[in-house]
Amino acid sequence: MGLINRPNKEALTKAIDIFREHMRPFLTRCLQRLPAESTSEAITKTMDDQQAREFERNLERVGDLESAIDVGIFPRLVSHYWKEVFSTEFDGDRSTIVRSLNRIKNARNLTSHPPFGRDLDEGKTREHLRHIVAVFYSLGAMDVMKAVEAIFAELEPADSTLEEPAQRHESQQSQPDAEDKKLNWLTGAAIGVTALVAIASSVIAFIELESTDHDD
Repeated sequence: MGLINRPNKEALTKAIDIFREHMRPFLTRCLQRLPAESTSEAITKTMDDQQAREFERNLERVGDLESAIDVGIFPRLVSHYWKEVFSTEFDGDRSTIVRSLNRIKNARNLTSHPPFGRDLDEGKTREHLRHIVAVFYSLGAMDVMKAVEAIFAELEPADSTLEEPAQRHESQQSQPDAEDKKLNWLTGAAIGVTALVAIASSVIAFIELESTDHDD
């Protein structure tokens, strides 16, 4: 069997490599600001026992803390230490940033275990690239953001335009989730029912008043 052409996988892998290389030293610097804890302790504190043992084994194997910080634990670290350090580093809310980091973690898993005999889905590849761009934009890391945008532009399809990071950043935060939509619908329905009950009560009261007048 010949080699399979996988431009989407190659583009996403390249972008994740850039993301990893930029985020590892950034996370390390931030975690070093935590009081009375070593950086490795701060990391393992966010993990269960099995995960902590795996991290420590990996740290022993690579011999370098930055290299031992895997993309898979980026979301956990940022979420756990949001108040202490990361809220002042990112221009965005916690849920939006952590959501993007989780999407990028999933993208890394996709590139490590691509579908058999075919390339990654084009739409999903573009969506993962957008999340990487959004994270860099929220950090103000414009040089690396532009490097990922260049990778995006190299993909083959005719429409390779990337939504403006500021526009996407705002839309991610302003878009209501399913629970919000459901709550809004239920609230509207409740108000509507209350109004109908009030109208019905007024009509009944009016009919009773008219009836009393006729009896007199």
